[in-house]
Amino acid sequence: MEKICAICAKEPSAHSFKKISEKNGVCTFYTKPSAASRYDDTVGTISHIDKALQMIGNKKWIWLFDSDGFEAHHALGLQTGRGILQLIEQKYGTHLQQILFINNSWHIKAVIKAGSMTLDEVLQSKIKMLDDRVYSVLEFI
Repeated sequence: MEKICAICAKEPSAHSFKKISEKNGVCTFYTKPSAASRYDDTVGTISHIDKALQMIGNKKWIWLFDSDGFEAHHALGLQTGRGILQLIEQKYGTHLQQILFINNSWHIKAVIKAGSMTLDEVLQSKIKMLDDRVYSVLEFI
């Protein structure tokens, strides 16, 4: 973890962006903002994600975003969300296969609806909201 994020090396729950599996050359990363103790650390979160994605090189990847517990105070972190999406568009969008949102609260639905209007069509097409039931991260490993 030290190579990815010095903060998370000392405080593992600081940022929530972890590689949870690799199957057939596709890496899956997991995020659960409600579990991040420093969910409002914009600079640290973006740096953490950037370094984690650098570590996989040109491999394809999937981002599993668990919205369980995502509430208004998380939704107010618009600067963090915008920064992450800019990072993905500028550096990592080519290899991104999809962004899967699970266990969606109305807060995340509102953020995605508003935020997706500023994304390019390619990135918009990679966003999938899985709303049919409650999901476990174990289903994606």
